[in-house]
Amino acid sequence: MSTTCSICRETMLVGDTAALEGPRFSLCGDCRISFELGSVARRSASLSALLERYADPVIVVDACGRLLACNHLAEGAVGRPIASLLGLQPGEVLECKHAAEGAGCGKTEHCGACAVRLALNYTLAHGRGCEHMPATLDCTYRGKPAVRRFTLSTQKIGDLVRILLEDDGYLPVQVGMAP
Repeated sequence: MSTTCSICRETMLVGDTAALEGPRFSLCGDCRISFELGSVARRSASLSALLERYADPVIVVDACGRLLACNHLAEGAVGRPIASLLGLQPGEVLECKHAAEGAGCGKTEHCGACAVRLALNYTLAHGRGCEHMPATLDCTYRGKPAVRRFTLSTQKIGDLVRILLEDDGYLPVQVGMAP
């Protein structure tokens, strides 16, 4: 049995796990993502205004780890506009080199030791935040391999997690040397 997407009119199988179905509508996987990102953008505008009160870079993620909002200090710390960050995982925002591998941020063999992922998962699972946790991240800085050092703190707020970043800067990685 099949149904039709209410937006793009694509035919899809009933029970498609990527689809979003309601009593009067069905959305294919692509339109569902667009719909969710539109909701994220609306929610992000009000959250971002609140986050501007912080004196450090702050991001807010949902229970899946997707960025919902950040302040302009976070935007400056990663060097990209807020709009391009919405919906990304923390490793993608911070340009972790492992976020581009395999299944992406939170799903590679390296994520089990990632301070950002550990703090996020702990906060989501236990409802308690982490304070001033030292972190390093293998990343790219100005097109070259680097290690980013920072301290992070997390706080659960409803179904969201606030991540406060205190950036210590980048260390260049010498070719042929382990970070």
